[in-house]
Amino acid sequence: MEHKSTEQEDCNLDVRNWRTEVIPGCCFIQFLASGTAIYGEVLQGSSEKGYFRTHSYSRLFLEGYEARTHELDFAMLLSREQFEEARRLGWPSRQLGVQSILLLPPS
Repeated sequence: MEHKSTEQEDCNLDVRNWRTEVIPGCCFIQFLASGTAIYGEVLQGSSEKGYFRTHSYSRLFLEGYEARTHELDFAMLLSREQFEEARRLGWPSRQLGVQSILLLPPS
């Protein structure tokens, strides 16, 4: 049997802890290959492990759309304040706009 390194075990533990935080009401950001930032809210989990029903927004879809999003697509979870700031700024995709949202102090 192969022994996992402590670093690998810590990484796996971090992934498990992060996954337990994803519940309805959570906000997230994801990035498409084109660089477009997608901001979303988790509406509910689905029957398939790791998939969530979400409502997502971007500069291309200001009113948003419902989607089925896998947790591995979430770049990171956002606070409600960060999410609302992104909405106020029109769902920015440019690096500076995204950075300004991520630099908001945690609630």
